Amino acid sequence: MIRKILRYLLNFVLSVLILILIILNIFSITIFDREYIKQKLKSNDFYIRAYSDIIESFENYTMQSGLDLTILDGLVSETQVANDINVKIDSFYTKINGDIDTTSIRNELDSRINKALEENNRVPSDTEKEAINKYEDAIVQAYKDGIVYGTNLSVKVEYLNRLKAICIVSIIVVSIMIILIRRKILRCVACLGISFLFSGIFSVVLKFLLINKIGNILILDTKFSALLINVLTDILNKFFNVGLVIGIVGIIFILIGNIKVNKKA
Repeated sequence: MIRKILRYLLNFVLSVLILILIILNIFSITIFDREYIKQKLKSNDFYIRAYSDIIESFENYTMQSGLDLTILDGLVSETQVANDINVKIDSFYTKINGDIDTTSIRNELDSRINKALEENNRVPSDTEKEAINKYEDAIVQAYKDGIVYGTNLSVKVEYLNRLKAICIVSIIVVSIMIILIRRKILRCVACLGISFLFSGIFSVVLKFLLINKIGNILILDTKFSALLINVLTDILNKFFNVGLVIGIVGIIFILIGNIKVNKKA
């Protein structure tokens, strides 16, 4: 009786471990892969929309300051925004410095303002100088905030790899324990098949449980929400595809184990 309970328990643990390994592997090729994230940013027009949001912020501050909007012409480019976003993304996954250099923006803006004042034969008062400094500070901060929302994250890819290694070792250990208890390899194949089938079914069902719920996500702003929905949808599709394969393999293992066992009987 105890032996039977132990077998069921080990089978359940093996199923959970296989499911965790599936999750870790899918995460490793999606949200823990910076090239995947960059590809998603590009396919969802995140760079272009970030540039548009930054320019809109610039225009709002400029109108409040009373300056002409032409002062912003060519101040930053889509390429510059995209490059800085990529630098920020790289810093999330590596030890690369992710600080965005806005010195050139401030210097160029300061030069344009001074030129405009000279053309109008005006010398700014101390109050005006302070207002100009505050305006430049606001523009610089708006740019920093527009580059991945000014966040500083740290994605620990090495931790994920350690978890995967621990999970694989655990699967091997549990499998050996099942073999020692069952003492028949073919019965163990059937048990492994059951674990695969359980993990596969869960992965497939996960898509149908969540796919309709993620469509209404609204976080930070529309461009980030669209990106998040697209990434989550892709992850659920990967779960579905992997689940189908794992489930089919599980069924095959179950059939092989049972056919051989019945022949011996």
